[in-house]
Amino acid sequence: MKEHKPGVNPLSWKWSGKPVNLLGPVLLFGLLVRIGYMIWASRYSPFFNGPIVDAALYHKWALEIYQGNWMGREAFYQAPLFPYLLGLIYSVFNPGPWAIRIIHGMMGLGNIFLVFVLSRTLLPPFWSAAAAWLCTLYPGFVFFENHLLSETLAVHLFLWALFFSVRAVQKETLLSWTVPGLFIGLSALTKPNTLLLLVFLTIWLIATGRKHFLNTLGKASVLMLMAALVILPVTLRNWLVGGDAALISTNGAMTFVHGNNPSAVGTLALPQGFSGNIETQKKEEIEVASSLSGRPLTHREARHYWFTSSLKFLLNHPRFTSRLELLKLWRMIGNYEYADNYNMHYDENPVRYFMPLPFALLFSLATWGMLKSGWGSAEEQVYGIFLLVPFMTMMIFYMTSRYRFPAVPILTIFAARGLQSVMTILKQRRWKDLLTAGMAVVPVMVISFWPIEKRDFEARQWISEGVALMQQGNFEKAVERFGHAAEKNPSEEGLWINMGNALHSMGKPEDAIQAYEKALKVKSDGPTALMLMGVAYGEMGRFAESEAYLMRALKEMPNSGEVHLYLSFLYNKTGRKDEAKFHLKTAEEQGIQAPASLRMSLSSD
Repeated sequence: MKEHKPGVNPLSWKWSGKPVNLLGPVLLFGLLVRIGYMIWASRYSPFFNGPIVDAALYHKWALEIYQGNWMGREAFYQAPLFPYLLGLIYSVFNPGPWAIRIIHGMMGLGNIFLVFVLSRTLLPPFWSAAAAWLCTLYPGFVFFENHLLSETLAVHLFLWALFFSVRAVQKETLLSWTVPGLFIGLSALTKPNTLLLLVFLTIWLIATGRKHFLNTLGKASVLMLMAALVILPVTLRNWLVGGDAALISTNGAMTFVHGNNPSAVGTLALPQGFSGNIETQKKEEIEVASSLSGRPLTHREARHYWFTSSLKFLLNHPRFTSRLELLKLWRMIGNYEYADNYNMHYDENPVRYFMPLPFALLFSLATWGMLKSGWGSAEEQVYGIFLLVPFMTMMIFYMTSRYRFPAVPILTIFAARGLQSVMTILKQRRWKDLLTAGMAVVPVMVISFWPIEKRDFEARQWISEGVALMQQGNFEKAVERFGHAAEKNPSEEGLWINMGNALHSMGKPEDAIQAYEKALKVKSDGPTALMLMGVAYGEMGRFAESEAYLMRALKEMPNSGEVHLYLSFLYNKTGRKDEAKFHLKTAEEQGIQAPASLRMSLSSD
């Protein structure tokens, strides 16, 4: 079995015979597991019709687009391409859970196809099919395809960008970098961290093309220009609509803070004062920063405050920073799939057992494949650049399986090369080389499989399911899920807040107050619990207690527009119109839109 030489042009082969025979079974298997997974999820998963966290925000955003609000009212807080695609799908097929999942499934099959095609530049057909099989057997693809998240679209665009970058390298013409620039721009509108590709590719082009500097500079300019043509309309829209010339989105500073604060351990770590709710994160970002700085801040000022504060903390604590980066590195090569929305390890879908490939095994094989690569060909170097982007993203921000996911398709190609090398060694009985391979792979495998994560996330999973059931109006089952979470970890963030909200929606304010009282013992949930207790007491007609709790909440969150709004409701009910007007005005200054009924009631006096 001969080692395959890089440089095959994937568009030059004839689509008949061996490649088709090898790829067909992989795609058929991929199709069947996707159908089976989707059918089971539609019947038994609370998340199928109940998106949470980012997925809930994307769904809400897409509904606004579906209803005609294409421009929005402020600068994008999150990258816009996926919710706009989702809104377009809703417009064509009507809002529902099926269309986007079917389209995601088609993209997933397309990703398998692209892995096969791309691997043909480095591997012969049999081992290219092996790369496609590894891609099919990794459960993350189907898992993310069945949630309203941007990961499937992001990886699909990322692979197309890689495909056309390899083609550009092989063509060696100036204009061949046009399409890679377009796809990198589109990918950045899905995941802004993809902009790192422009930096790395530009540096690589200049470093490898110094003998033809003007031509190389032209290639880099075409790449940057085409990406800019895709991105700059979004920047212009942010400036015209929101008065903020953010390049793509404005949540980057808080994402950086989430991974680099005194509580950080390499994964998502919320600073004090943040609920973890993406829909209120911008408001919390401004409120907490304003409180800490001692003056009201605009969102742009709050972003600057958070980023510089976090960066100063890292620079002033080099030992902590070094340990943190090592933890990120260990977690990113580890087997555990860290969740910030949905946890893959608690996926109950039985079809996942047909996709048993763990990340640790994939990474270990890929490590040997990368060690066996000479990295002398331009194609190999481009693969390395694209592989670097998700790992650099995690080093800058934090480890989550969503950030690691774009690396997986490229790792499958190198893992197939690793398998090819091992099989060649065994066939030729090169035992010394086999020992060398073992010495390289086994330590990586041990480190990757090592159970670094000791935390139990089961309670968080129960809470996520409960929130999804609340989205569907199934409050009784939601309370049941929250009860399971309480049995596992009664101090889990968000547990009692959500339990109280579910009980309140069931018309049980007394039980809701008991849940909120338990939330007071969870430090991060305390201020929100005070506010919600005030609301519950107000609805029960116990206005004195309502005012007391709302004032305590206001003391904890002086810049909270929501607390001011609820105080306005309370004072309007009790006839204290001047105070009601003051708090209404303050709430609106904080960006809260008050109901028209409240404004009319107060304006009539």
